[in-house]
Amino acid sequence: MLTAIIVLAGVLACRLAFMQEATVVYDVAGWLWSDNYGWISLHYQNAELSEGGDTRAYRVQLDSDNNLIGYGWSEYVGWICFGFTCSSSGIGGTPIGGWSANYDPITKKVSGWAGIVSVKSDGYLYLGGSLAGSGSLINGVGQTCYDCNTNNEEGALNCHTCFARVRFDGENIPEANVTSTVGGSGSICFNCTGCQTSTNALGAGRIVCSSGCESCKSYGTAVNGANGTILGWGWNGDDTKLVGAGWVEFNGAAEIVYPWLQTQFGSVYGSNYIRQRFEKGRNATYCIFAKDVYSFTTVNCQIPYFSDVSIAFPTEQNGVYKNALGQIDLVGLTTEYKKIGNVRYNKYDQVLNISANATWNDNKILNNGVYVINGDLVIGSGFNIANAAGNQRGNGLVVVNGNLNINSNFGYDSGLPDDLKKLGSVAWVIKGDVIVDPAVTNIAGAFMLLGKDGVSVCQRSGGSDDYPQYAANGCGVFFSNQSKNKLEVLGLIIARAFDFRRTYSKLSQGSERIIYDGRLIANPPPGLKALAENLPVIRDYQY
Repeated sequence: MLTAIIVLAGVLACRLAFMQEATVVYDVAGWLWSDNYGWISLHYQNAELSEGGDTRAYRVQLDSDNNLIGYGWSEYVGWICFGFTCSSSGIGGTPIGGWSANYDPITKKVSGWAGIVSVKSDGYLYLGGSLAGSGSLINGVGQTCYDCNTNNEEGALNCHTCFARVRFDGENIPEANVTSTVGGSGSICFNCTGCQTSTNALGAGRIVCSSGCESCKSYGTAVNGANGTILGWGWNGDDTKLVGAGWVEFNGAAEIVYPWLQTQFGSVYGSNYIRQRFEKGRNATYCIFAKDVYSFTTVNCQIPYFSDVSIAFPTEQNGVYKNALGQIDLVGLTTEYKKIGNVRYNKYDQVLNISANATWNDNKILNNGVYVINGDLVIGSGFNIANAAGNQRGNGLVVVNGNLNINSNFGYDSGLPDDLKKLGSVAWVIKGDVIVDPAVTNIAGAFMLLGKDGVSVCQRSGGSDDYPQYAANGCGVFFSNQSKNKLEVLGLIIARAFDFRRTYSKLSQGSERIIYDGRLIANPPPGLKALAENLPVIRDYQY
């Protein structure tokens, strides 16, 4: 069964590898190192900076044409411009080939220039590419290789980027003597073949390539397509390596911030199939209890990664859905038990509102009611969950016997009522899929996607085993839809599968961000009290 549960209390921050979409701009974050002028910050919100980051909102970015632009900052030499930005920085002059810095997503090469603004035309920082006189080409062997893929049945690898050496000397010149832990040294080579894993006497492994590489440069930089980190060396000075500020090291401390899934105030629980648009993960800052989860690696676990500790998807028996978190008596909640006048009640004495396919375009006070939609439900413009007034209650359960199509932003009333029973709180039980329009950026509630009865396989519409995609067949899939907009979910999601496709990219926020706000505990919707009591305790959250 394709199953996954997201219950959110902590922080999950998973950076994921790259598929380009037009007009999308990605932040570049992290640090560069120079033995001569120390650390260079590429983003004002780098985690190592003081809380809140630098007050000067500088950043380096990768634009939709794969150009590196913007500014980094050095405590000792000031601003470092990148690419076209240097032409208006006041640095002066024009380097060979003109002011540009470009990343090729096919070859993974970085080419062009950055510049140290304070030293004017003496501050040209060469990043790589076809520069005459930069050193002889060496069709050499890769001693440490990155971004590798299996290319035949024997398991041999092709690697996008390799370095001819794995050692640095005491002056930070990429030649020999000191063992490297990240990146490499010597010539930087591209499209290398005959690669295999090599393990040394200490058990440390790396990938080496023995059949040669398509091309090499004496130095330069490249992007590791597996996780977006930037590897290699830049140079400021003449080709004698005797004049200038010297080597600038990129090796693994700088990265392109590709879209990433972010959860706050909760762990992630599941067993299979959490899919994000970007194929390969970097790592999460909170523990994931699951196995066979696509796009994630994890840290901070007290047990081994991807353990067998998982929470099964709710299973149905006689209309009652159960798992380790609790149970939902869906038949009892949605079946008419009595009728007084024109008002229907379920077996729990809650008002039962039953309708066919519907569109909600106005604010609703749910008043502890159960709303059953026998068909699809469309959320249109103007809809919000309101806090209650008087003797009314703000919680409610919506059961959709079809798909939930979310075509407009919606959320909760601002402010807190004088009684938690009046606090707006909604749970959505979906016997189909949730399909979010690409323009939508904010939605709210506890989403529980049970899928259609009898449909337990989430049919794939394409992709591979490592990158599954799903068709909207009513299985119980949450679709965020492809968009350059971010998506924030205030609540939680339980679903058979997740299809996250947003391409929004910022250092401070994920492409999809799910915030467990605690309303499910503070004012549980009808039938969900037992489930809410077994969810994580909420700490350090303010509305």
